[in-house]
Amino acid sequence: MEKVTWAHKGWANRLVDSASEVATLTTIVRIDGNNFWIVSDRAYDRPSTVWKELADVKLSCAVCAPDLQLVKADYDQVSALSHSRCLAGTILNSASQPLGDAEEPSAVSDEFAIANWPLMHEETCLELMALAATHRIVLLPVYDVKGDLIRPEAYWCSLEYAIVELHFGLTHWGIAGKKGSPATDVFVAEVDIIRVLVLPRTLSMARKRVVCMHLDLNTPVSKKVWVG
Repeated sequence: MEKVTWAHKGWANRLVDSASEVATLTTIVRIDGNNFWIVSDRAYDRPSTVWKELADVKLSCAVCAPDLQLVKADYDQVSALSHSRCLAGTILNSASQPLGDAEEPSAVSDEFAIANWPLMHEETCLELMALAATHRIVLLPVYDVKGDLIRPEAYWCSLEYAIVELHFGLTHWGIAGKKGSPATDVFVAEVDIIRVLVLPRTLSMARKRVVCMHLDLNTPVSKKVWVG
């Protein structure tokens, strides 16, 4: 692995390479179901102290070690991920702020236009429409096992608990303790690309069920319909 080191940039420390550019790390992780917020609008429904408007919303998730022995050693090298938040990015960007070449889509179809962006709460629709004149959609660089871009309405079912290849930059903040409490180290993995390697496992405790075309009223339902 190329030598990397911490460099103070702005208000934080960034992991940089030998050219003092932000280093891109790659590892294989499982996306954790706890603190999973990579959904089309992060379930935003109204302004709050955290998100003052929909345009401020940032999608994020937590990750954990994959249950794959072959890649465990690689994960151990970036164990700071176990204590960090993976920031996937914003869903909206100011139309007056140019995007980088890597972020600028060659052609964004109507299905990814603001008017067609999926929302979890209908009451958010008016706020989203009001941003149409000043903002544009930023597609997240998340890809399925075939390498195809994952549609926003499929983020949740495609990513939660999936094993993925994660490309990211690492940022660190050191927060001084107050009133004798110890200092805190905060790490944030700023995601460049997520590529699904293993689909999420479907966990179900439901019993097998056989549906009959006709229900005999003289036969107990438990024996007629359900097969344990």
